[in-house]
Amino acid sequence: MLYFKDEFKKEFPNIPFNLIDEEMHDLIYMLNKIGLKTQFCCQGHQKTEPSVMFAEEVTDAQIKEFMCHLPNIVKIGSFYK
Repeated sequence: MLYFKDEFKKEFPNIPFNLIDEEMHDLIYMLNKIGLKTQFCCQGHQKTEPSVMFAEEVTDAQIKEFMCHLPNIVKIGSFYK
C-alpha cells in the first residue's frame, strides 16, 4: 500500500477514506486520480473479493479501456469471457 492517506484526503476531500476498507485506499485513489470516479467499494468479507462501483458518468468504454492496460494484473469477470 502507498499509505499517502493525508495526501489522498487533501486531493479528494469528498471521498470518505475513513469509511473505506484500508486495503482499497490505493485502488480508489488511483481510479479517481485517472478520472474513473468511484461511488462504492468493498474489500469483501474474507478480504478476497474486492468490488468497485463507478459513478454514473463513468462509461463502460472508459472502464474497458482502463482494463486493457492491466491484462496481466487484473482479471475481472465479463471483460475476459
